Amino acid sequence: AYQARGEKYKKDEFEKRILKALTFYYAALELDSQNVYAAIGIANILAEFNQTGQALDVYKSVNDKLGCYSKLV
Repeated sequence: AYQARGEKYKKDEFEKRILKALTFYYAALELDSQNVYAAIGIANILAEFNQTGQALDVYKSVNDKLGCYSKLV
């Protein structure tokens, strides 16, 4: 998705790919509710679409459970 991000003519392609990634992240969480990579992926997508409050909630939740700060960088 990020390959198509900066090019205006690929805006539709970017949105299609990012929504597909979101679907995969949710599927991963259904299989393993403790999947940190999927949770952070969802938070990154939320932040991409300016849902920063929700994204920060996910980041904080992961941080509280794991105590790691690298995802915030």
